[in-house]
Amino acid sequence: MGSLLLFLSSFIHYLWVFAISVVLIVAACFIGVKWTKSKNASEAALQAIEEDQTAKETQS
Repeated sequence: MGSLLLFLSSFIHYLWVFAISVVLIVAACFIGVKWTKSKNASEAALQAIEEDQTAKETQS
């Protein structure tokens, strides 16, 4: 009986570590996607500003 309790204790411990790892990985993925979208939006805005300035210079 004692060995069964030790096994279950170890199993629950590893299951807990696995669950925490999964949560951290999912959170990292969401943060990465958010930062990538933000970076792409910033680059698109800068490119649009540069295109507007170029268009104004060619009209002058």
